[in-house]
Amino acid sequence: MAAPARAVGAPPARAEGRWVFHLPYGWPLDGMFVAFGLWWVLGLHSFVWQIMAVPLAYRLISDRRALRVPRGFGIWLLFIIWNVLTIMALPRSSQLIGFGYRLSLYLSATVVFLFVYNAPRHLLPMRRIYGMAMAFWITVVVGGWLGVLVPNGAFPSFIELALPGPTHSNDFVRELVHPQFAQVQQFLGYPLGRPQAPFVYTNHWGSAFAITTPIVLLGWAHVDATRSRLALQLGLTAALIPAIVSLNRGMFLSLGAALIYASARSGRMGARARRALLATVVLLVVLVAVTPLGQLAEDRQASQHSNEGRSILYEQAISMTAKSPLLGYGAPQEVEGDLLLPPVGTQGQVWLVMVSHGFVGLALYIGFLVSLWRRTRHLASANAVAHLLILILLVQMFVYDLITAAHHVVFLVVAAALRDQHAADLEADLPPGQALEPVW
Repeated sequence: MAAPARAVGAPPARAEGRWVFHLPYGWPLDGMFVAFGLWWVLGLHSFVWQIMAVPLAYRLISDRRALRVPRGFGIWLLFIIWNVLTIMALPRSSQLIGFGYRLSLYLSATVVFLFVYNAPRHLLPMRRIYGMAMAFWITVVVGGWLGVLVPNGAFPSFIELALPGPTHSNDFVRELVHPQFAQVQQFLGYPLGRPQAPFVYTNHWGSAFAITTPIVLLGWAHVDATRSRLALQLGLTAALIPAIVSLNRGMFLSLGAALIYASARSGRMGARARRALLATVVLLVVLVAVTPLGQLAEDRQASQHSNEGRSILYEQAISMTAKSPLLGYGAPQEVEGDLLLPPVGTQGQVWLVMVSHGFVGLALYIGFLVSLWRRTRHLASANAVAHLLILILLVQMFVYDLITAAHHVVFLVVAAALRDQHAADLEADLPPGQALEPVW
């Protein structure tokens, strides 16, 4: 006799004397975003995107349904193809590891987008998507506080201990698997721990914080229960402290641009954005005025240590790419001259794509983001936050690398928003009294 059907998310059923557990639909997405802190402890946080993309891709293939894609997605697929072609331009075989790692992140983000866009709304509703993003934000904030409280904190991860000895000599691999709480830097004239947990660099932390905060602000605007609203308010207030300590100018610039842009819009979204912007400004002023964070902000303003170095790297990125405009070099390149600077192409997504994949790759990358920007301009209701996330990416791409958390979080939300809008457009075209099948 066949076992009775069970709804997705229901308690595990007991059949023939044993418990049968059913994972919820889209569980690898929960593995990416909700369980990200656990992956960080294990030392696999830099690979969670690719690991969890495998079962997502398997589900897409096993469904045996024609994949739907939104208009403009072909630009991204062309970017992926061009990315693969640029392997021919790699100057050294030793750069294959980095090339493969970056390509795998582009592919995992692609799988996330396709899975969510094709997922049935009743199995993967927008509310659950926002819940994943908010859980990820909580992990980011907790990691930020670890960096503030224990800036020198670090520990050997499980995967780091399991790796063979020679692997530890590779600085790139060691950075990916060795959890640290903060990057301790001296550019202010004294040691300062800038939060980085649960990421590899503090810029990754700032990028993820800016991208997920609008989603939390959206949740705060939609929560009716007094206790839940108070908890979100306290959480947002507490999150500002590691945000200020991180001294991530790109984070504040991108998040501020999104809030100002949203505030200028009409309707409910504009009104909520204006309240959020006012509350954020007031909290920042209070924290800077009555706490030691004010002196920290003043010292940061007086120290422009990175501006000159960034200018040199940007100039060299343009001049290098001009010598190989079609394919680029497949990977970031060593800086020219006797300068103690990071490789050219590592100080922002624009420069990474330009140096690695040439002007053609850069045009395809920016073209796809612009197409998403245009497609999400008129999204209704809560889904309009997807439009703001694209704006944040467009601002951050000049100063941050976006291939890890940023692409995956934004693709998660944007794909769900476009999916819902597509379904709404189809429903609007149906005769009165008819509705779409449950799969949509």
